[in-house]
Amino acid sequence: MIAYLLRVVASLVRLAAAAALVWICWQDRPAIQARDDFEALPPFDYAWEAGELFKQNRFTEALLLVDEGLAQDPANNRLLIMKQGLELERKDWMRQLALGGRGAVTGRGSETAELAGAVIADLFVFGDIRDLVIETGAWLKGGDADEMIVALSAGGILLTVSPSVDLGAAVLKTARKMGALSDAMARTVAEAARKAYRARKLDPVKAITDDVGTLAARARPAGAVAILKHVDDPATLRRVVKFSETPDGLHALLVDPKTTLRWLKSSWSHAEPWLLKAAAKGTAGLQYLAKNSSMMFRAHPLVGLLKGLYKGNIPALLLDLGHRYSLPVLGFAIGWLLYEGALLLARLLGLGPRGRRPPAPRPAEPGPPGTAPA
Repeated sequence: MIAYLLRVVASLVRLAAAAALVWICWQDRPAIQARDDFEALPPFDYAWEAGELFKQNRFTEALLLVDEGLAQDPANNRLLIMKQGLELERKDWMRQLALGGRGAVTGRGSETAELAGAVIADLFVFGDIRDLVIETGAWLKGGDADEMIVALSAGGILLTVSPSVDLGAAVLKTARKMGALSDAMARTVAEAARKAYRARKLDPVKAITDDVGTLAARARPAGAVAILKHVDDPATLRRVVKFSETPDGLHALLVDPKTTLRWLKSSWSHAEPWLLKAAAKGTAGLQYLAKNSSMMFRAHPLVGLLKGLYKGNIPALLLDLGHRYSLPVLGFAIGWLLYEGALLLARLLGLGPRGRRPPAPRPAEPGPPGTAPA
C-alpha cells in the first residue's frame, strides 16, 4: 500500500512539473503568432511601388526599383512594360532640359531632373558662386545665411577639390536647401569645411563628402537626399554607406530609410539580417517589424529562467534556439502533461500497476509418520 501511495505522489509531482512547463511555454504563444504573421506578409511588389513613384514624377527612383525587380525576375511582363514607359518618359528631352535648367539656376528642385540640374551645377564653380549670391542676398534682406552652404561653397571656390568631394558637397547642399538635412549634420559639415579651408587640406571634410558621393552613386542623388534626411552624424552616415554595399541593403534604405536607420543604430546583433528580411516584403514588412519587434523577439520564458546563469554567446544561442524550436517545446510539454494525467488517472482507477504484493506462505510439507509438522 505504501509503494502504491508513493507512485501516486510521484505521478502528482511529475504532473505538476508538466503543467508548469506548459504554463511557461504557453506565454511564448503571442511571440510565435507574431513571427508567423510576419512570415505570412506578401513579398515586395516592385511594379506597384514603382508605379507609385511614377505618379509622383520620381522617375529615376522608379526606374531603380524596376531594374532591381528585373534583376530578380527578368521575365516579369509588368516590370518590362513599366521600364519601357519610364524610359520613354525620361527621353522627353525638352521637358527634362527645362527642369534641369531651372534646378541649375535655383539650386533647388522637387523632381529628379531639377535635382540633377542643381547637383551638376554644384560640380562647377558656377554652382558655388550661385549659392554664395543667394545666401548673401538672404542675409542682406535680414534673413539667416545657411552656414553649411556658405562654408561648402567658399571651400569649393578657394580649394582645388576632387570630383568625389564635389559630388558629395553638391548632394549635401541640395539636401540642405530642400530641408532634408538635419541641423546637427549641417553644423558638423560646416565645421569640417571651415577646418579644411583653414588647413588648406581636404581631410576634415573629405570623409563626409566621399561617403555622400558613394551613397549618391548607388542610390542616385534623389535617393541619397531621401536617406540623408534621417542621418544626424558622420558615424551614422558611414554605417549607411556600409549597409548599402549590397543590393538588399540599398533596397531597405530606399523603401523606408527612417525605420532602417533606427534599426541600424540599435545595438542588437541581429538587426541587419532582420532588416533585409523585412525589406524583402516592402514597406509593410518594415512597418510590421517596427511595430511588433518587442513581441516577435521576446525571450522565450525558459531562456529567461536560464539567462542569468550564463555569459558570453550562450544567451544569444539560447535565444535563437528558443525562437526556432518554441513550437516543438510547447508540443512536448502538452504531450507530457497529457501522458502524466492519463497515467495518474489509471493508477487512481486501479488500472495501473500498484506494486508487487508479498508472496503467500507456502504450505508445510508433511514429514515422516509420527513426527510433528515443521
